[in-house]
Amino acid sequence: MFSFNDNPNLIDHGTKNFVFNNLKQCHNNRVSYYTYILNFSVLFLFIFVVFIILYSLNTYKKSNAEIEEKMLSDQDYILSKIKHYKDTHKNKSLLTDLPVVPSNVPIYNLPNNL
Repeated sequence: MFSFNDNPNLIDHGTKNFVFNNLKQCHNNRVSYYTYILNFSVLFLFIFVVFIILYSLNTYKKSNAEIEEKMLSDQDYILSKIKHYKDTHKNKSLLTDLPVVPSNVPIYNLPNNL
């Protein structure tokens, strides 16, 4: 009797395996070629970007006069900050502004509020 599980085969088993393995090998070769193409294109893109960055850094380098001018302006800024700090902290002798205890007064004679 004929059952639905027995499908008719138009080609024999050996030919079917040969075609299947051949198509599988073609697929693997195609994936391999695509991988190489992708890897080389990413490498080329990376080298191109690095070259552009290095070229732009070399092209837009500051001249010696600009470097000296920036150094002088930085020094002026730092000196102005130091002068400002000295001017604001000139009158303050202590960090906490506590009263100064005279050195000639013995400790037992000091008032309680000091």
